[in-house]
Amino acid sequence: MPAWERNQGTRRSLLRTPIYELAAYRQFVRAWRERFTVTGRRALVTMMVLGVLAIDTRRNQTFLLFAIAAGLYVAALIMVRVGRPRARMLLPVPARATVGEPLPVRGRVVMEEGQGALLRATFGGVVDPQRFAIEPDEVIVGAEPGAETEVRFVLHPKRRGRYELGRATLRPLDPFGFVAGATIDSTRGAHVILVAPPVFRWELRSGVLGRRLNPGGIPLASSTSDAMELIGTREWRPGDRLRNVHWRSFARRGTPIVKEFQEEYFPRIAIVVDTHLDERATPEQAVVDRAAFEASLSVAGSLAAALAQNDHVVELLAAGPELYRVAAGRGLGQLESVLDVLACVEPSDAAPLANVAPAVEDEIARIGTVVAVLLDWDDARAAFLERMRALGAEVFAVVVRERPTTTAFVEGDELERMTPAAVAAALKEHR
Repeated sequence: MPAWERNQGTRRSLLRTPIYELAAYRQFVRAWRERFTVTGRRALVTMMVLGVLAIDTRRNQTFLLFAIAAGLYVAALIMVRVGRPRARMLLPVPARATVGEPLPVRGRVVMEEGQGALLRATFGGVVDPQRFAIEPDEVIVGAEPGAETEVRFVLHPKRRGRYELGRATLRPLDPFGFVAGATIDSTRGAHVILVAPPVFRWELRSGVLGRRLNPGGIPLASSTSDAMELIGTREWRPGDRLRNVHWRSFARRGTPIVKEFQEEYFPRIAIVVDTHLDERATPEQAVVDRAAFEASLSVAGSLAAALAQNDHVVELLAAGPELYRVAAGRGLGQLESVLDVLACVEPSDAAPLANVAPAVEDEIARIGTVVAVLLDWDDARAAFLERMRALGAEVFAVVVRERPTTTAFVEGDELERMTPAAVAAALKEHR
């Protein structure tokens, strides 16, 4: 291709690029937000308006106001460069949040050297306010030498996902509070926060959960399973039960010896999350299906929370688009690890449950119950549940969908349906 054609193509693509994607525009916005306070931006806009009105000096005296405003701004630009206070800002940011739950973040500013100064603390950088909002935009601090001043931000996570919040920065201000100087302290790197879907209280149905033999079991301090296996003896510890004393070893060694057990039978539940959305849906239907997908993740999180709190081993499996697999309960992991996966999972183009089914079948000998959170009901999903049932597992499924299902079904003890509106109502009641 001739060079002139390549250049023309470059120019055409540049002209077609939206202004908000241009590097120069992003640098301007960044400088506008970092170098000028909210008051300073308003003052600068006011000065520009006065400058326009003061063009004709013979008709009005607006140029005098413009001159005063310009003088103040020039003075602010000079004074913010005079002196450099030494201060530190400590702002611990949590790693997790939940959609719809405001999360306060409290920090402190410590003035180490210099006289009292006016400082500006900012946090978060450029974040889409429709997905994740941070209030306020800035905190103005009047710091005194040797004193600590509290700074407070509130995080408003509005949508699920993984977010990289910009660094927290501390900058000096001019006495008017217009212009911010160079950064005097900042946190290292961006803050990564996972926003999990909200959960509600789920009432577990009796008789649905099954138990399987798990060779090796999970050692526990308390006995909550159906069967315990004796794996050896050990020395007595404070809190051990008298009935667990191994009397023969006690008599032989002369010191208390107790029996050590390990659980063999316990409820192990696999929560399978359906991530397949219909690619043939219209744009309007896609919006409805996406809302159902988000609601289904809340259902999955609620089920995991209810099961983990009842001392069950919970294993979450989801494919969106990668296969996620995490266990929680009984020392295997915290519920937060399950919610972290639900925070990051996205819809998949693969066939319904195609990536999840092999992983479940590999562990089916140790899984007592399969709980499926489905986005539709069709032959493929029905066949998956029937396969799990044939392999000896108890089955329970929740279909989360607003539109009619592909195949009609009858709700019962093992199958129920929820709409996104019903999930929203349950979340509202829980709060």
